[in-house]
Amino acid sequence: MRLMGRSLPLGCLCLALAISAALRAGTYNEISVDQAYAILSADGSVFLLDVRSQDEYEEGHIPGAYLIPHTEIAQRKAELPADLSAPVVVYCLAGYRSAQASSVLSDLGYSNVSNVAGGFSEWKAKGYPYVVGADRGSFAVPDSFSPLSAVVLWVGLALALRVPESGAAISTARRP
Repeated sequence: MRLMGRSLPLGCLCLALAISAALRAGTYNEISVDQAYAILSADGSVFLLDVRSQDEYEEGHIPGAYLIPHTEIAQRKAELPADLSAPVVVYCLAGYRSAQASSVLSDLGYSNVSNVAGGFSEWKAKGYPYVVGADRGSFAVPDSFSPLSAVVLWVGLALALRVPESGAAISTARRP
C-alpha cells in the first residue's frame, strides 16, 4: 500500500507530461499571404519552405524559398535550420500540403512554424513577387525607409557632424 502511495503522484506527473506533449504536437501558426509578405519583408532570417513538387516550384515560387516536398521533410531534416526556434514559413499551392508539413515540422521540434493560408496561388493573385525556374532568387526588401532606419540614419549623421561644446574646441591657431 505504501508503494502505491508513492507511485500515484509519479504516475499523475507522467500522465500530465504526456497530455501536454500530445496537445503541443503538430501545433503551428496560420498566417495570411499578406502577413507572410510582411514577415519576409521585415526579417531576412526567416527560413521560407516551399513544400510542393519540383515542377510546381520551377513554374513559380516565392523568392528565397527552399524546396523540400512535403512528403520528404522528415527524411531531409538535415536541410532544415539547426535552431529549432528559428522562424519557419511554409507554403504550398493552396495551404493543404503546407499545413501537413507544418504539423510535421512541429512534431520534429520546431517551435516557430507558420503556415501560409491560401498558398502560392493567393500570393501570385495578390501580385506579390515570384521567381520562375529552379533558381531560389532572393526576397527583395522594399525601398522605403522604416522608422527605425530613419532614426539610425539621423543618429549616425549627428555623431558624424558633432560640433564640440563651447570652451572645449580644439584650435590649431597659435597665440602670440
